[in-house]
Amino acid sequence: MDDENIKKWCSEAGPDVTYTFLQHGLVKTTTPTTDDDAFWKTFSTTLKQENCKYETEIFIGATDSRYLRELGYRSIGFSPMTNTQILLHDHNEYLDESVFLRGVEIYEKLIPNLANVEAENEP
Repeated sequence: MDDENIKKWCSEAGPDVTYTFLQHGLVKTTTPTTDDDAFWKTFSTTLKQENCKYETEIFIGATDSRYLRELGYRSIGFSPMTNTQILLHDHNEYLDESVFLRGVEIYEKLIPNLANVEAENEP
């Protein structure tokens, strides 16, 4: 949804209808998820080496990644929570110990691999 639609709807609704953004993300870029991008290729190759199955999704608005994107950095949200019901921020959120420890192993490979990618055009 863009600002012009909201302005139009408020104008049509009458002079007393206004709006204010409590939070307004203006960055509409996404991180490349193709193998011609060095970061993505490293990320996906590492996950494959670790026998991780994954799906790519666009989830740009509700993560801390939005702050990195506003600074011009690419950002990928990733949580190695295999075989775990998605209960993020729920009253009974949990993570099995074995899943947590496997996630640590994955990050031990992923972080150094990504840290050593030769970046082009990064801020």
